[in-house]
Amino acid sequence: MATIRGVDTETIQSWKAQGLIHDNTGDKFAGNTNEILYNQLISENARIMQYIQLLKSQKTTDTQRFQYQSSTSDTLSMVYNGLFMVYFIVLLILCYMLFIKNQVYSRGFKIGIILLFLAYPFVIYPLETWIYIGGNYIYTMLIQAPYGENPIDTYKKDRGDIYVTK
Repeated sequence: MATIRGVDTETIQSWKAQGLIHDNTGDKFAGNTNEILYNQLISENARIMQYIQLLKSQKTTDTQRFQYQSSTSDTLSMVYNGLFMVYFIVLLILCYMLFIKNQVYSRGFKIGIILLFLAYPFVIYPLETWIYIGGNYIYTMLIQAPYGENPIDTYKKDRGDIYVTK
């Protein structure tokens, strides 16, 4: 039986049982050329099977990551909505305190304060996003970590594989 670099005999036997590869070494008319082609085919099948296993493991990891991020996103959305409601309740209390209880400030000043508080949620989110993205970029530059290195690209790059489709 032909040997394949990096693949054990049990794996080859299981591939034969599944009908994925065929052993033609028992053929007395098989020449040296057929033997070479057969070994190349076995080697290529082994590489393809390893690549398929890598893709399956990547898909499983992606699914788990999506489920985790989805549950985290749902929780954050619920917290955001709750805080938004609390903010508007505080705004209503502020309006009551400014217009009913407080007689010291002028009407224009009170309206200006209310307009600032009404504009706050619309101004703070873009500012917060800008600060977060900038901080994340600076942090990444300081620790010198690249973006987006996934195992499949690393596998292709390390092996010089022919499966690159870009």
